[in-house]
Amino acid sequence: MGAALAQHPAAPATSVMVVADFHMSNPGQDLHNVTVGDVLTAERQTEIATIIGALADFHPTIVMAEWPAEQASERYAKYLAGSLPPDRNEVVQLGFRLAKAAGIKHFFGIDVDGDFPYGAVTSFAQTHGQSGLLEGANKEIETFIQTQTETLRSKGIVATLLSERSRTSQPTTTTFIDRCSTLVRVPSSRAWIC
Repeated sequence: MGAALAQHPAAPATSVMVVADFHMSNPGQDLHNVTVGDVLTAERQTEIATIIGALADFHPTIVMAEWPAEQASERYAKYLAGSLPPDRNEVVQLGFRLAKAAGIKHFFGIDVDGDFPYGAVTSFAQTHGQSGLLEGANKEIETFIQTQTETLRSKGIVATLLSERSRTSQPTTTTFIDRCSTLVRVPSSRAWIC
């Protein structure tokens, strides 16, 4: 068997880059929302071009984003054809631009539509004495969102993305994610709380 393995060397490792960002078009559909100015201004477009240049140095061969697959595919085709109207959404601003810069012909949407039953989560937390945990998590997230909003306002998109990278790659001792080591299933739903 050793001789057979020697004839078939292992494939090179695949490198994957994950870019954490924020809702640039700020649809306001989340419980906590970053306040974002217009990313279509010349100043913001210059920042985004700088980001795309840096990300392109990674030489991606596939780009994916949190959008439904069919929508991503259809809109990316329009983007490549130059017929997609200007769009503030981060998928277009970062994902589509990066894919086009890398010469990628197909864009992958990897979103799953879902309903997060926040009312059921709140009710469950109250019933089981975990309101403090939920309130603490919400306070922590809101503090992060306000910090992110201020960083975006005062330092720009590059600094905001770098601060997100720093936050996710070097977690503090107590973060919301750390608290998720204790998962509790919400009865009569598919939701979990921590």
